[in-house]
Amino acid sequence: MANKSKLVLENCKIKKSIEQLKCRTASFLPALITMDMKALEEEHKALLSDNAAEVEYLQCLRHRIEQFKGISHVLKCPCGVEYKVELENSG
Repeated sequence: MANKSKLVLENCKIKKSIEQLKCRTASFLPALITMDMKALEEEHKALLSDNAAEVEYLQCLRHRIEQFKGISHVLKCPCGVEYKVELENSG
């Protein structure tokens, strides 16, 4: 009789775990539920690749901004006033 009680108790725990999993998966987007693991892994790799490309782009952009900071030019107005044009460090 004790073995039967243990089995019933274990069965209840398993059913409860299954219900908890069902509740968790109910909040997933339907597209994620239907996708297989390989497709999800490929999507994850693509997102990581996009992130790496974005970081590389931002680093290149910062480098170009630093290059522009060294550029200055003097413009002479027809009225004779000279203006120095350069990029300031604002941040």
